[in-house]
Amino acid sequence: MSFFSIPLKSLLRRRTRSALTILGLGIALAAVISLVGISQGFERSFVRMYQRRGVDLLVQRSGGGNRKDKTLSVKLDPKLRAIKGVRDVDGGLMDMIAMPEFDQFAIILNGLPGNSPELTRANVIDGRRLEPTDERSLMLGKVLALNIGAKVGDDVKIYEQPYKVVGIYESPTVFENGGAIILLEDLQRLTDLNGKVTGFAVSIDHPGNEAEVARIAREIQALEPHLEAMRPDKLVAEVQEVKAAKATAWITSAIALVIGAIGMLNTMVMSVFERTREIGTLRAIGWRKSRVMRLILLEATFLSISGAVAGAIAAVGITKIMSSLPLTNGYIGSEIAPAVFVQGFVIALLVGFFGSLYPAWWGASLSPIEALRRK
Repeated sequence: MSFFSIPLKSLLRRRTRSALTILGLGIALAAVISLVGISQGFERSFVRMYQRRGVDLLVQRSGGGNRKDKTLSVKLDPKLRAIKGVRDVDGGLMDMIAMPEFDQFAIILNGLPGNSPELTRANVIDGRRLEPTDERSLMLGKVLALNIGAKVGDDVKIYEQPYKVVGIYESPTVFENGGAIILLEDLQRLTDLNGKVTGFAVSIDHPGNEAEVARIAREIQALEPHLEAMRPDKLVAEVQEVKAAKATAWITSAIALVIGAIGMLNTMVMSVFERTREIGTLRAIGWRKSRVMRLILLEATFLSISGAVAGAIAAVGITKIMSSLPLTNGYIGSEIAPAVFVQGFVIALLVGFFGSLYPAWWGASLSPIEALRRK
């Protein structure tokens, strides 16, 4: 009998307990992978949205306790364009709206100028793009259009006012697919923010030159007090909603992991307790303490790997389901980064190691005579 076959046979002799331990650890790992994957996907989707637009710097106002305090004047646009090295500037206003009659909440509504490059780049799959002369018109992301059952030519209420759908667009980022676009002037009027924008997307001539990017950022921030000019990935990482999503994911995951670790500890304690005579026999025929510990730790490793595989499969299924539900498909993508799966497997191995360390030490520390006397 090989060394590796002993722990496998032990697990197969106690199929129910092994299956329940794998299930418990799998549920814990599914929570870790899916929640962390969703939170990271949330951040990654925002960054990808700006990267797709070719945005090198985002200019916003720091501080401020309400929406009006966080806005910037459109008069800042020519000042930004005058900075050496700036290739293009695109200002926009963003708001979050809800359509409770369709169970749609936290919809991102973007207000863009009629000549915005983003409108030109939009991948319209039905209808047409917004034009500067349009009145009370909007474009819908394909997911939002599907969720509310709207098509080109329909009226959709924005702030209780009817807006005609002129086009439906598709985007590689989940947030844009679940959002809508109207003209900047319309959103300024609806929100009572005339002449204001949420921020400016700045493209520069040499985005790969970090020294030049830093210089332009400093010159932008010198234009007005409390201006921030940051790379999209850094700015998104500082967004409170992103921080809250990541913190919530890890806190919830930690609770699930503690439960999984307790289950692993219980299983290994019972396994060692029931096999004391077997361990005593192995010690009597010359097995060292270290080899007995490796045997028990290997058994826990098999359980951990099985739980990690089950958790990874469950996490993929959970994410796929959540990304297809009307309530969440505008905010959750179906992709989980490979690094999250690696983190999950590492965590599973650590849970197995620490959950079995004490039972392994205790079992290996039994003297052969004492172990053989136990029933």
